[in-house]
Amino acid sequence: VIDFLDEEKTATSNPEAVVNGSEKEKEKEAEDELAKQIAIEQAKLERLKQAQLEQERIQKEKQEQERLEQERLEQEKLEQERLEQERLEQERLEQERLEQERLEQEKLELAQQQQALKAVVEPAVPASDESEDEEEEEESSNSHHIVIPRYLVVAVCLIVVALIGGMGWFAFNYGQMTAQRDHLAMQLNQYHQAPAKKVPAKPAAAPLSQEQKLRQKAMEDSIRMAKTAEAVKLAENSDEESASAEKAKQTEAKAKAEAKEKAKDKTEEKAASKIASSQYDKDARVRTGA
Repeated sequence: VIDFLDEEKTATSNPEAVVNGSEKEKEKEAEDELAKQIAIEQAKLERLKQAQLEQERIQKEKQEQERLEQERLEQEKLEQERLEQERLEQERLEQERLEQERLEQEKLELAQQQQALKAVVEPAVPASDESEDEEEEEESSNSHHIVIPRYLVVAVCLIVVALIGGMGWFAFNYGQMTAQRDHLAMQLNQYHQAPAKKVPAKPAAAPLSQEQKLRQKAMEDSIRMAKTAEAVKLAENSDEESASAEKAKQTEAKAKAEAKEKAKDKTEEKAASKIASSQYDKDARVRTGA
């Protein structure tokens, strides 16, 4: 009894505990409701994932079917092409066979006609053995044709083209050499026509040496071009008399050129010595003895 009374006192004296219990129950209910909503959302997400996976699987199966269908169509196309090629090859072989049979048949018919013609002609017109031999020779000569090989024709064409090209190249080089020779001869004529002595009031050694070099170079070029021209002329002429005449001309021209060169060298040396002596005499140091 005492314990019961104590419990009643504690129950009546502590109303906050009752309020806290009701709040806890409400919170628990709210948590349960939230857990239910979370579970529902998770279930929805799972269903969406499964639907998406199912759609992807269906899409993959569809793509795989399309790929297999395309491969099947390609194989069928290749098979059709192969069959078409085989059919064409068979037709070609059949056509060749028919053509050969036709040619053989024509040959047989021609042989039969020739035999029949011989059978008709021989009793009507008897001929001697010599006439028969002549007819056979005429037939063989008429039946055989001259066949020129293709490689021989190609070789002849190449040789002709090479000859034409060589002649053109030779003519071009010869024209260039003659033009250069004429140009050098014109330069030599200009040097010869110029006055022999052009001594300025105060001559300098450098221009004179340059002029000598130019003259020497022109003379060497003219001699070399003359030699090459004469060599070309000698190569063109196949006759021995013309070759000997050209050699004589060449030696004569060479001797003339050497004589001219020696004479010019002597005159130039004399002029240079005169100029050097005049310069030496004009020097003030020589006159004064310094």
